[in-house]
Amino acid sequence: MLSGLLQYGRREKSIPQGLKPPSSGGVVLPGMNPRPTAPGPHASRRPAGWGSRIPRSENPDLGHPPFSGWCIISSMKREWQPTIRRVKALLWGLFFIFVYISAYGQSAFQVNYEVIRKSVVFIYARGADGQTQPAGTGFLISIPTKSNQNKVYVILVTARHMVDPSWLGCQTINFELVARFNKKSFDPKSNDQGTVDYDFRDDSLKGLNWIVPLDNSVDIAYRILDAPKLESLGVEYIALSPINFPKPNELQSLETGSQIMSAGLFPGASGKKRNYPIFKFGYISSRPDEKISSQVCPNGRQMDLTQWMIAASLVPGNSGSPIFFVPVGFNGVSFGGAGRATLIGVQSTSFVGWDIAGMSPIQFLIDSLKSANIPDADFSVFESPVTPPVMPSVNVH
Repeated sequence: MLSGLLQYGRREKSIPQGLKPPSSGGVVLPGMNPRPTAPGPHASRRPAGWGSRIPRSENPDLGHPPFSGWCIISSMKREWQPTIRRVKALLWGLFFIFVYISAYGQSAFQVNYEVIRKSVVFIYARGADGQTQPAGTGFLISIPTKSNQNKVYVILVTARHMVDPSWLGCQTINFELVARFNKKSFDPKSNDQGTVDYDFRDDSLKGLNWIVPLDNSVDIAYRILDAPKLESLGVEYIALSPINFPKPNELQSLETGSQIMSAGLFPGASGKKRNYPIFKFGYISSRPDEKISSQVCPNGRQMDLTQWMIAASLVPGNSGSPIFFVPVGFNGVSFGGAGRATLIGVQSTSFVGWDIAGMSPIQFLIDSLKSANIPDADFSVFESPVTPPVMPSVNVH
């Protein structure tokens, strides 16, 4: 075999001193028997030592026999095959886990949709003729009292430009706003009307009016509702309690790309017999450190507003909708941002055609509530440790 590596006449100059080419064309190495040239006693078997590996130190020109590399590769293949199979199995497993998480993500939002659905209220504009048309969205929150934790204020929150159009130079139309609630008891087979309107005019006589933050650049407004009146109307609702608000550190941890969700009125699909809030999903697009110039209504003036930018297809009917941070979970594990769903803002402006909207940060609502001098209101719960359960409010105050 070694004769195939060094053929006489091809690499004659490479043959070390002391070696001579045999008549057979091969090379006779020290300590090796020459190949017989005629049949003899050794013709039927290999000579002793034939094919043995010669160390490079003894013959650097020869190297390893040509077949030795293939043997090594073949041996390595056999040795590495179990490891290769395990790596392949691991990669396929990771691929299927990724696909499952991707498909599971949308349904794994750690939020209580039913609570949010019942906290959303549609706001309608009622003209002099008594006809109503959808205008925007509001939502309910509750504030407990110091004297009795089972008694709470029920507060309706919306966008300021909804209740004070002149604030942004929008055209003032002769209409009144009403809040449309779903009825608590409704049988679609026997009743064509499953909603009831809450008229604000009676509340104004009791001194319950719209309140806005001290910062004039914030598009938030709210008012205390008459809870006994809600009970008499037989409406179905749940007011979001302060535990649904983020703590300062939770709000600070939200970054660009954090998942958000909105629920509100969609013009043309608000429902005739019932309110049907439309849920939309998106991301925080930007948290600017400066006010953003915006124009809410077509003929209104540009105004610098304090708002975050969110990447979501929100339309004008969504104005006043609650915006929630929603952690995407997999088997109870949250990915990114805070670890629980929280109310982070109120939908303000809509940049139609760009899938971008403005959101007024919820901290301005919290600060305004604390400074509004609401009698017996207990705001200490905003500073208390986080407790996960969402508790419906008791509407008795």
